[in-house]
Amino acid sequence: MAPLKPSFDLESTASPLWNHKPERDERDSAVPIPALKVGNATVLNFCERFQSGFNRVRRYDTFDNGLGFGLKRKATILLHTIVNSGATYTSQETLHPHSPVPHSRLRTRLICHWKRELHSAPFMIRSLRQRSGADINPENRFNPAPELATLEDGVDDSRAQRAKDIRLTELRSSTTMWLCWRLPCPGCPPPPGALLAMIVLSLTSTALVSLPPPFRTFSPPEGGLTHLVIHDKTGDVYVGAVNWIFKLSRNLTQLRGHVTGPVQDNEKCYPPPGVQSCPHDLVLTDNVNKLLLVDYAQNRLLACGSTSQGICQFLRLDDLFKLGEPHHRKEHYLSSVSESGTMSGVLIEGADGHNSKLFIGTPIDGKSEYFPTLSSRKLMANEENADMFSFVYQDEFVSSQLKIPSDTLSKFPAFDIYYIYSFKSEQFVYYLTLQLDTQLTSPDASGEQFFTSKIVRLCVEDPKFYSYVEFPIGCTKDGVEYRLIQDAFLSRPGQQLARTLGISEKEDILFTVFSQGQKNRAKPPKESALCLFTLRRIKEKIKERIQSCYKGEGKLSLPWLLNKELACINSPLQIDDNFCGQDFNQPLGGTSTIEGTPLFVDKDDGMTSVAAYDYRGNTVAFTGTRSGRMKKSACLACHSLLSDPALWSTGDSSPRHGNLAPTMAAQTGH
Repeated sequence: MAPLKPSFDLESTASPLWNHKPERDERDSAVPIPALKVGNATVLNFCERFQSGFNRVRRYDTFDNGLGFGLKRKATILLHTIVNSGATYTSQETLHPHSPVPHSRLRTRLICHWKRELHSAPFMIRSLRQRSGADINPENRFNPAPELATLEDGVDDSRAQRAKDIRLTELRSSTTMWLCWRLPCPGCPPPPGALLAMIVLSLTSTALVSLPPPFRTFSPPEGGLTHLVIHDKTGDVYVGAVNWIFKLSRNLTQLRGHVTGPVQDNEKCYPPPGVQSCPHDLVLTDNVNKLLLVDYAQNRLLACGSTSQGICQFLRLDDLFKLGEPHHRKEHYLSSVSESGTMSGVLIEGADGHNSKLFIGTPIDGKSEYFPTLSSRKLMANEENADMFSFVYQDEFVSSQLKIPSDTLSKFPAFDIYYIYSFKSEQFVYYLTLQLDTQLTSPDASGEQFFTSKIVRLCVEDPKFYSYVEFPIGCTKDGVEYRLIQDAFLSRPGQQLARTLGISEKEDILFTVFSQGQKNRAKPPKESALCLFTLRRIKEKIKERIQSCYKGEGKLSLPWLLNKELACINSPLQIDDNFCGQDFNQPLGGTSTIEGTPLFVDKDDGMTSVAAYDYRGNTVAFTGTRSGRMKKSACLACHSLLSDPALWSTGDSSPRHGNLAPTMAAQTGH
């Protein structure tokens, strides 16, 4: 059969691959091949080569034709292959439904058209069955001429078993199991970076795969989940919600509940009405959980809400008994902004279990006289200690806090900083923020607003905040800029990804989700990108900027904080990776955007959250969408994201606001 040219443009994103209807073999008219769709097929990157002068991306497509041959015939496989030397041809052939298939074997005709011999790159397809292994006969290899490849029983292969265990693309809503295998790029000389090849086997028989266990869910009585933290040792799940804090088991069975609201309050009351009478009318107000952290050293949970100017409670981990609620001093009020997902904190334990501290970032809603936007607070062992939440350092001139200047708020009344994610890496604390871009936004209140995402860094052992540095951050794909940070997740790379990135498996990487453009912070565009950063690269960019400034080059470039341009001062100081600032050349802003590697772009549903982990050497990423769906993806090598198009809902499928659906779901048995 002559090779068929694909009916879609491999280099263009204008014609979605999901709507592609492959051409049919006229000899097989009895076997209609459906269009690609969720649960029935997938499209994976076949081979990427990162080498100058060679940037074509070849794609490997597989289509599950959905034929049910029963237990004897098992399945029918249709392979579309696009391979080496710039060849963009596809070949296809399936077994006719009336062709004889021995009960003991599954025969699949693989038609492969190559432009060059593949003696140096022989490889085999591996298949897995539910009860026994299967393997292609080693004698049958890919050659320029088509051959019949036979799958034989009784072959046990540890690598294939490992691939099965990964379960990266198992579909809950279908009886199809996709087995992905990384192989050398056929016919390509080995490049400096790793090459990917994917062979995907689709088995449609229910006898060959088992469905995953059902999901368990937890829905609070009033809805509105806002935060979740999992105990490192016990696996207990603590959930922050509107008017509630919950403790759940690892399978989402409710163990305890603690009521936090509603309470009589008014955001104009400062101090809160529980401390001092207030001239404003009090109304019953929901208490939105805004911060939830586990203090392992003191066996307690820190839960901060939106009422009473943002006071916090300490709850015992075992039973959520309230240990204390400091609220008598102004340092006890952290923020009264009720919007969830805009406040973030990092708890740093002291070396002896005492002298812990809390780095906390929060929007202030214009109340700069009341709240710092970023601060470092003391965490005392005794919840009623008068020093609880006081600044780690404070004297007449300097303290462990950063305030938005009143001049900035006078010029830009809507200016605020929203803290989306925070984490500790080595001796630094990092924040990912979203704030008004004062360079692009006109001071005229009627003008259009533009926002920018920043990565902020502080040294853990810098009580005076001399080490404060911030950089614009984002990523770009095909000329489209993604600048509105939605979520992030600190992780470690799997073996394959670490090798490709050229870093150690013990180094930190950062997965991020950005929405397209720089407008509409509250309702960002649906188009979004999953991007990857290495902390090594971020540290290098920050160090280069500090070194440049200490050579007297450029300015501090932090207009929202300094309200004027100050020149950098030349100094003979040696700047290394651990430099934590001086009382000059600070605070410091980056002049260029730190760009991440785009892994996947979603133009339809809008990604809002991300989590990732390493499973047996492979990095697995999960992204949540605006409508409450979740996507599971495998990030293997070559900076390519191999994404499973099957989405499954974490509750009902109705649209939801925010990045956390009001229903939690967990898959048991894993």
